[in-house]
Amino acid sequence: MSSQIKLIYGFILFLLLLIFSLPVSATIPKINYSEDNNTAQNLYLSLKKNNLKAIYHYLSVYQQEHQADPLLIIFSQAKLAYLNQRPGVAIGLYNTILQQKPHFFAAQLELARSYRADRQIGNALVLFRELSQRLPVTSPHYPEITRAITELTRALSWSLLLSAGSHYTDNYYQTPLPKAHCLHYSPDGSCYASLIPQIPRAVLQWRSDWDLRRLTPLSGSHFLTQHYRVSTRYDAANQVANTVTLTAKTGYHYQDRHTLWQLTPLLELHFSAGRRFSSAYGLQTYLNQQLSPEWSLGGLAALRQHRYQPYLHSHNGTEYQLMPQITWHLHPAATLYLQAETTVHKKNDPYKHYRTAALHTGLTYLWHPSVSQSVHAVYTRKRYHHTHPLHRQAREDLTRQYSTTIALYPPSFAQISPQLSLIHTRNRSSVPWLYSYRQTEIMLRFERLF
Repeated sequence: MSSQIKLIYGFILFLLLLIFSLPVSATIPKINYSEDNNTAQNLYLSLKKNNLKAIYHYLSVYQQEHQADPLLIIFSQAKLAYLNQRPGVAIGLYNTILQQKPHFFAAQLELARSYRADRQIGNALVLFRELSQRLPVTSPHYPEITRAITELTRALSWSLLLSAGSHYTDNYYQTPLPKAHCLHYSPDGSCYASLIPQIPRAVLQWRSDWDLRRLTPLSGSHFLTQHYRVSTRYDAANQVANTVTLTAKTGYHYQDRHTLWQLTPLLELHFSAGRRFSSAYGLQTYLNQQLSPEWSLGGLAALRQHRYQPYLHSHNGTEYQLMPQITWHLHPAATLYLQAETTVHKKNDPYKHYRTAALHTGLTYLWHPSVSQSVHAVYTRKRYHHTHPLHRQAREDLTRQYSTTIALYPPSFAQISPQLSLIHTRNRSSVPWLYSYRQTEIMLRFERLF
């Protein structure tokens, strides 16, 4: 009996050993096989996330495998060159891949990015357009490609901007109407400066801004930049005189992978109802340095000479302006900037000197390939050195302005981009009864690329 029990226990033990040994021996090749796949998969994920250290690590491991794909190795080497700010090397490697696989989408997309990074704007635009025709709108790469086409087209094309709008304001303004609160009397006792409270209402203000701008390639990283603008203003409800401003800027533009620099002479003419004329001419320079893929530092410096009609010669003078800016690309679809401004106006009449200090900040976000929104805030402090004859004291204005703009980029509209802006401004002056006001403005703009 005891021998039978021993046989039964021995048989059960044999079955248990067999059961536990089979899964182990069956899963060993699977574990080895999954490890082989994990190297390629991790390399692919590292390429997708632009993780430079991970690409180096997994590429060195993957190259030692016997069944390594040579195209994946070349693709990884090209990506490393691109991330190391060597787009020229990346372009050669991606072209090597496309010679063997002409319709390899990932290589074509990376090649277009490399063309753009190498400032080969024409080649980048052609390739991005080819990719957009092959991709459906639902593709995750469609927003990037559409945005790149818009930006590159805008950089190389004439663009026309037309705007119109109205504003709602409540403030006080000075007018020589009778039966009002008199601010200043003539020696003969008559009033020549009266104050009338304006009734808050919507005021239709016709505006048109005709902006023509273009960037023309000369050779390599050298371009010719042109910007011509005609602006008109007419406030029919308040019977404000029609004004026309003509601006022309043509100069030198340099752009490589890290640096953008412009040096442009400018000329501006200002007409007001055919009775008042002024002009400004000068030189401005703009510099932007890419510190990293996320951060860039730039700034604008300008010097202008202002000239008025002979009877306004006291307003003639020089303007100095400096505007440093830092930009943060916190997300592929979001950009945040912070800009400071200081401006000094020196007139022929020293009592007309004034200084301006301002802080600008804004955020732009791409909600959809065809819809972007930007939010801006501006805080300005303007200090006048002269004493106003009506209030016998120096003037200081504090202005807060908030705005939001929604821009549409519908490809089906023949490259016409409508933009809707809402702007609210509040000015608090040391002379509140004369210069303090609140104004809400709505603007509609249409931009056409040629």
